[in-house]
Amino acid sequence: GLKVVTNEVAGNTTGFNTSYWNVSTFGPDSEVFCTIRAKATVDAEDTAELYARIANPGSAGATDGYVLIAIERTVLTDVLQVYRIDNDVLTALGTGIGQEQTAGDGVGLEIIGSTLTMYFNDNGAGWSSVVTRTDATYSAAGRIGLGIQNTVARDDEFGGGTVGGITPLRTLTGVGI
Repeated sequence: GLKVVTNEVAGNTTGFNTSYWNVSTFGPDSEVFCTIRAKATVDAEDTAELYARIANPGSAGATDGYVLIAIERTVLTDVLQVYRIDNDVLTALGTGIGQEQTAGDGVGLEIIGSTLTMYFNDNGAGWSSVVTRTDATYSAAGRIGLGIQNTVARDDEFGGGTVGGITPLRTLTGVGI
């Protein structure tokens, strides 16, 4: 679903484009993050989707886990929203958080135990916690992944892994694709 275009990740089609790290699983305490290089240009399209604790990726109707979605709002403030995925069906965990996003901003999701924390990095100024949610549905290790809902948005510096096994999300600076 995703491709590299001039050293940035882009969608292959105008629909949903997702890819996951298929070499190993991470966690159960895990994190995933990326830098936004170009936003979606259509209202309510996803500029970045960050997946963690994913089980059964690529299995139609059987994917479970969690996803943080950075949603473009052309008139209103952009939104960060975390969802639980149950057999490919999204369930919002709380309400979305208004967070305007621009090129150079980072978004991240960290899951420790049953606590899901959304992070934002305002154009390289440093990572800060935006909000936490609690959900204990999926507690096992899983895959991480990235998604984009169109061919316009671009992301970069995708990374993640087991918390404690890599540089903590809050202090991360520049991991390449």
